[in-house]
Amino acid sequence: MIDDKNINEWLTRFFNGDTSCDEEKALFAYFRQTNIPSSVEQYREMMEWYDNGLQREYNEDEISQKKSWILKPVYRYISLVASIVILFTVGLNIIKVEKRSRELIELYEIYDGSYVMENGIKNTDLSEILSEVQRVESLVDKAFEESLQQTLEGVEDPMERESIINMMSN
Repeated sequence: MIDDKNINEWLTRFFNGDTSCDEEKALFAYFRQTNIPSSVEQYREMMEWYDNGLQREYNEDEISQKKSWILKPVYRYISLVASIVILFTVGLNIIKVEKRSRELIELYEIYDGSYVMENGIKNTDLSEILSEVQRVESLVDKAFEESLQQTLEGVEDPMERESIINMMSN
């Protein structure tokens, strides 16, 4: 028979798995009492759960509290990951914009003062004429290379070749 004096022994046997089904039913019945020692009160809910076949009825407030308790860490994790992704993306875009900005500044410095004449009209807007200026520049570079190759044709002396290349490059 389970009473207030030997309840701790019964609990020890239960937690060690040394109780029979009938002994466990007696233990569950003990915890259905209204007055039990405060030292074992902490086990009441667990024993009720076992007594109910490992099922428990939850009211709507408990369900919403459990859902929010479970979901809060998930939402925090998702928020943290989303924040990191956003910061990383913004940082990369700032770097890309800064790099492109520096490239454009360098181009404007290189081609400052360039213009294209179209139908007798002088256009100095670099954003409009840049591709044409670069196309003409590549044609000039190609013509220079061809001219240099023709000039060096038949010149065998390495010192003389170097002198010609230096003169034409300046």
